[in-house]
Amino acid sequence: MKKAVIIAAGGKGLRMNSDIPKQFLITNNKPILFYTIEAFLKFDKEIFLVLALPEDYVNYWFKLIKDFSFEIPHKVVLGGETRYHSVKNALNFVDNFELIAVHDAVRPFITTDFLQKLFTTAQEKGSAIPILRASDTIREINKSQNKILNREHIFMVQTPQVFLKDWLFKAYDIAYSQEVTDDAILIEKAGYKLTFVEGLKYNIKITTPEDLFVVNCLSILYSKQYV
Repeated sequence: MKKAVIIAAGGKGLRMNSDIPKQFLITNNKPILFYTIEAFLKFDKEIFLVLALPEDYVNYWFKLIKDFSFEIPHKVVLGGETRYHSVKNALNFVDNFELIAVHDAVRPFITTDFLQKLFTTAQEKGSAIPILRASDTIREINKSQNKILNREHIFMVQTPQVFLKDWLFKAYDIAYSQEVTDDAILIEKAGYKLTFVEGLKYNIKITTPEDLFVVNCLSILYSKQYV
């Protein structure tokens, strides 16, 4: 089945306290976003890549790929007000593909085996959502009480999330609401069943300056194909 991936890179990364969005930061002599794109190409050289970027940084991106001689073909679209709107913009360019992944730009450390598992599951089941069981003690705290939650029932949701095209397009007919923080929520709202797949421990989402220390270490290992 023909595959496409929408890489949501439309965020400004305000929690990173950086002058530029985190997806463009350099680690181990390469922008973070390069690692993400390269991982998908390593998995499938024919995959169609769509990159949703902040409008203010489109020219910056083209300068970046020129400066680093980055030659992987990809389609650039404008990111929207939210992740939902960025993905919806990108859907206009993937209607000829049967399996579509949606991935956070700042989760660069994904592997070929991991992607193969997700795409195979989505082809068979319609969806593939990577999750990890919580390993720490989880406590819910609010103004009126605090309580321990059963971590056996708590899972962290990752990307890429992979879907049959018809499922994803129908899901994005649903109007945006603030509770829509990933594609799985929309797929469920559209009446489809979610299929969960074990995620990757080091498939971290780079969010804060503290994450960069881990990223720098992983990027060195990744470049040597240890990850």
